Amino acid sequence: MILKKRMRALSVLLVLLLVSVVAVSAMSATTSPPRVVSLNETFQLVDNVQPPLFDWSGFEPASPMEGSDLTTIVLSEAYIARQVGSQTPPEIVDISLPFSAFGETNCSVERAPNCLIQIGIAEDEPVMVLTIPSTMFRSLNAASDRIELSLPLEYFSHYKDTSSYRNRENAWNIIGDSQESLSDSKITTDVPLETFIERGGQQYLSRVRFMASSDYEVTYLSGKIKPYYYANSGNGYTIFQEREINLNRFDSQGEPIDTIEIVVEYEDTNHGGGIKLYPVIYDDGLGPIDLDSGSYIDVSRSALPHEYNYYVTIGSGSTSGKYEIWFQDTTTEEWLGYYYYNDNDNPSQFIRRTVGSSELLLWDGSTFSFDARTSPITDEWCKQGVTWSRPTDVFSYYESQDDSYVSTSYSTGSGKIYTHSYCSGSGSS
Repeated sequence: MILKKRMRALSVLLVLLLVSVVAVSAMSATTSPPRVVSLNETFQLVDNVQPPLFDWSGFEPASPMEGSDLTTIVLSEAYIARQVGSQTPPEIVDISLPFSAFGETNCSVERAPNCLIQIGIAEDEPVMVLTIPSTMFRSLNAASDRIELSLPLEYFSHYKDTSSYRNRENAWNIIGDSQESLSDSKITTDVPLETFIERGGQQYLSRVRFMASSDYEVTYLSGKIKPYYYANSGNGYTIFQEREINLNRFDSQGEPIDTIEIVVEYEDTNHGGGIKLYPVIYDDGLGPIDLDSGSYIDVSRSALPHEYNYYVTIGSGSTSGKYEIWFQDTTTEEWLGYYYYNDNDNPSQFIRRTVGSSELLLWDGSTFSFDARTSPITDEWCKQGVTWSRPTDVFSYYESQDDSYVSTSYSTGSGKIYTHSYCSGSGSS
């Protein structure tokens, strides 16, 4: 994406009227968004691309969503089996039920209770349970007065009976109540980030790109991202490994104007040596957009490798210009973040490219040793209108590039696209 250099706060020439970017379920130590750190004029950019560089000082990581933020739908296994059997591809479940099927009257999607249990399920009957953020339920539901959802079967959990489901939920509630909120992942900065930036430096960039066929206008993409390994010492660098989602607006040089990124950031020693997961949005070639509330997902180094689901939707029709992103921990099944942005001026309508990348910012005077790997980053499902597809049916490989310290590879299988991001090296600059 084309990104313009941004000057310091006292000399801002362009004020971005960036509104409606919201992060839900995040505990923040401050109410103002994390500041986007400006780059010095001596900083050399590759291909006019600037990765997201936020000063996270004073911000705490996102907390798991609570029950009030979620919608749970409990359905009989027999009903799900009938819905799957009639669909193409067969992994997709189409739910089409009035709220009365759950014992609800005078109900709507906007006013639906947090838990909906299908009427007529016997206590010993196997059930399938869907638990998603309420924002996702409202975004993906195709009607306002009934449940009209189309989702992959893997989004549902299986229980041998309703008692098993209730017992698991009670156990999770007890665990949640007993856990203390930890703040040791809060960033403590011994050396201000700006100190490194003002000394100049270099960016290194690797990418592998996939382009959607002109027959497709994808408005939904889901997958997984796995921070896999990180070893480091020294300071004066930041590593970004990403799934870049280029939308359908491009400039005359073929660079994307609007982009959504799923970012894993690896910090140097002086900035805590931590790992963060968060989204970034670029609009009209400007960015990164300041994230309101400043939430990020704290990735524990001791738990690597660790995997997260990501879900991205591009609004259409009455929701045109609304971009939404959700994250979920695949191990705990906790939902960790919801972000949205309203592009009210020339919004993109669909996804054109999906890109795997590895990026390194290395400042002059740094002494470093690092090995960071995010592998794999997987695109699993995409959708246009009501039609579901596997990514390899829509996106085709067409270009890649590598650089010093960074590389990106790819593979495919079962219709999925896998990219693998690496960054390693040692020395001084």
